[in-house]
Amino acid sequence: MEAMFEGGRLQRDGGIALIVGSIASIALMANHPSGGHGDAVPIVHGGMMLALGAMLFGFVAFALGRGARTAVVFGLVAYSASFATHLAAATINGFAVPAMAGWPDGAPGHDVFLMAWLLNQSLAGLGVFATGLAYLCWAIDLRRHHMLLAGAGALAGIIPAALLAVGIIRLDVHGALLAYGLFGLWALMVGVTMFRESRTS
Repeated sequence: MEAMFEGGRLQRDGGIALIVGSIASIALMANHPSGGHGDAVPIVHGGMMLALGAMLFGFVAFALGRGARTAVVFGLVAYSASFATHLAAATINGFAVPAMAGWPDGAPGHDVFLMAWLLNQSLAGLGVFATGLAYLCWAIDLRRHHMLLAGAGALAGIIPAALLAVGIIRLDVHGALLAYGLFGLWALMVGVTMFRESRTS
């Protein structure tokens, strides 16, 4: 069977990055604080930012291994946009909000925290839609070589975006765990496939 990816060492390293990043992202979301501004909040959000960075590296290696086709490149652009918006969202809730809550002269008013929450939700929502688009593009490209992986990628991309779009979920702790859990599971599948192929190429 024709290999799905090219580039042995980069493919291996990208696969490892996807495996580690996806597992870390799911574990961090599962342990996300459900409220407040405690000491765990910056740790969880900072860890999530590192996990997303690892996954970005992995998906860059994935895209390079697939070749410069339109769907692959467009998916990488969409995932890069997702990475940027998720970094911004994590910075707001993980660092800016706890810093405001801990001001020695007293926290700002409710309206300021409400604005921060709305900004976080807007940015995270854009990230979910961008990730969904990236996964769908990559699924379209993968369909020629691996229908199972392509089908799983399409579902992992479409389901969270569709549920968010129609209002069935919002990106609170439970909704985010569903969305990022599905994203992480497919990233894990891709990472394992890349790593296995790197050992046989």
